[in-house]
Amino acid sequence: MDKRLHIDKENIVYIILWLALFTTPVISLLIRTQQGDGTFQWSEIFPIWKVYAVLLVAFCIHNFLIAPLLLKPSRRWRYFAGVAALMAVFLAVQCSMPEGREPDGRPGMENRMRPEPPERPVVHDDRRPDMPRRRGITPPPSHMFGPRQTTDLVLLVFLLSINVGVKLYFRSRRRDQEMQELQRENLHAQLEYLKYQVNPHFFMNTLNNIHALVDIDPEMAKDAIVQLSKMMRYILYEGNQQMVPLQKETQFLQSYLHLMRLRYTDKVDIRCDIAGTMDGATVPPLLLITFVE
Repeated sequence: MDKRLHIDKENIVYIILWLALFTTPVISLLIRTQQGDGTFQWSEIFPIWKVYAVLLVAFCIHNFLIAPLLLKPSRRWRYFAGVAALMAVFLAVQCSMPEGREPDGRPGMENRMRPEPPERPVVHDDRRPDMPRRRGITPPPSHMFGPRQTTDLVLLVFLLSINVGVKLYFRSRRRDQEMQELQRENLHAQLEYLKYQVNPHFFMNTLNNIHALVDIDPEMAKDAIVQLSKMMRYILYEGNQQMVPLQKETQFLQSYLHLMRLRYTDKVDIRCDIAGTMDGATVPPLLLITFVE
């Protein structure tokens, strides 16, 4: 249940991240429109969302298939190989995507911040006067690696780093909670083992005391049996609980000490001083009897 809860929280973080990423260009365009710089057109948003969709697919592949390999020390080399392959495929897809353009032919919003290349001089071909040609190097085709691909690759590395950081954070929290749960279970098992050891030893000593009192004073033996019944009732009805009021635990100890006084009479001076308030205090049952015995 706790593991499922951690996975749900992790997915919520990713959903918030991607919602923020997809809404950022819409908010940016709305702000620009309100400032009087053009009109709001979805054709400016779709090319950006197309790039983000490719990033989202790469993120999901990394999150569900590649990132779990990082959590296993023996398979970390597979993780780095998978990340390298994922980035190579991502670059190949990005290089094959055309540059975003608006309907009027201007660069899309994702390319508007880039500086325009300097205008090359136009030289007319003497052989074909109607076909001007540009002097200089021919512009690279759209499938070559350029500034847009570099920006997208940096964004992909940033998103994958966030994925790894969030996954390691929730894994660390899950391991801490599992360790605390194991410690609680171990402590509970130790207390149960202690109670199973206390009960036979306690009854053996108490029955020996009553057996000795039968020969010494039958009336005291009857009183001891009454005290023993109270103690047995406490063990049966309170001993299986995780915590009991400290006041009931001290009453149980007082009954046991009363049996000891009946057995040893005035030969042994048995005292029990309890100081302080016990309102609201709780302890595991049958915890103090070991020290008294």
